[in-house]
Amino acid sequence: ANAFYSHRTTDYLNDVSEEFDPAHRQGIAWNDPHLAVAWPHAAPVLSAVDARHPTLKQLFPTHPGLA
Repeated sequence: ANAFYSHRTTDYLNDVSEEFDPAHRQGIAWNDPHLAVAWPHAAPVLSAVDARHPTLKQLFPTHPGLA
């Protein structure tokens, strides 16, 4: 998982080992209640893709820890 928060304009560099392949894109909703992250901002700026990420329970509906 990878998440970051900045309260002001920030330049963010991400070093990777290979070229991005959209077929392998996966994410989790930033405000998933199971993660219980106390984000300091209630309405973050998200990309359209990030705004559509499912919750952990939606990704793993049969996982016993997410019932």
